[in-house]
Amino acid sequence: MFCRKCGHEIPNDSNVCQYCGEEVVYGSRPSDYKPTNGMAIAGLITAFISPLLGWIFGGIGLKRANNGYGGKWMAILAIIIATANFAYSMYMVSTGKLDELLNQFMNQ
Repeated sequence: MFCRKCGHEIPNDSNVCQYCGEEVVYGSRPSDYKPTNGMAIAGLITAFISPLLGWIFGGIGLKRANNGYGGKWMAILAIIIATANFAYSMYMVSTGKLDELLNQFMNQ
């Protein structure tokens, strides 16, 4: 049997999930149920702030998605956004536009 809250497999005679403490509801897990992929979510959020964190969390999320967790497209999107963010940052640095932007910000 599977826990309805966290999705972990638990013994059939359990009254409480040993992983999350949820009271056990007897029955089987829906066939389309996929546990939440927190790493894919973290990757998508951090991809906008830090490409490195977006790549790391997105990569871990993609690996977890390939192991049965949901969120495969979210993990792929995190990696794409992190890559675009990195490319844009490198463009701003290489053209000197980042310095101009920082100077404008500091002079206001």
